[in-house]
Amino acid sequence: MQKGQVSLDLMFAFIAILMLFASLLMFTGGFQEKTGEATTRNSLKAILIDAHATIGAAKAFGQEITYASPTIENVGNKNPQNCTITVTGNSITVSSVQPGSTIQETYSGLDLSDIQISPLTSFSCGSTVTIQKVITP
Repeated sequence: MQKGQVSLDLMFAFIAILMLFASLLMFTGGFQEKTGEATTRNSLKAILIDAHATIGAAKAFGQEITYASPTIENVGNKNPQNCTITVTGNSITVSSVQPGSTIQETYSGLDLSDIQISPLTSFSCGSTVTIQKVITP
């Protein structure tokens, strides 16, 4: 072995270890991002099913229902994630704006002709609205 060879080998080993840690950090960062998106998508689906069931109950039983929509909780953050529920003539859409993208879930093919939602047909998650069947003579 020549003088300085150990120092050079040690430096290469240190660089290899740093590259390994950097690649592991990049992998876990992407994994957390995909997990967060999947969690948001599942939460949106749960809110969509809840809104659909409530609207269906109001239409089936002809009653006025005060609906307080659920929120999407952020892991490690006390503030709920922003999302919007939009009810149109034949569909319900729940969407959430993420940094760089919008995630949404839609259920369509509904007959919402006799349903009235007040005060608005587009409201944020966590708000309270009144859903009722409009009886036409």
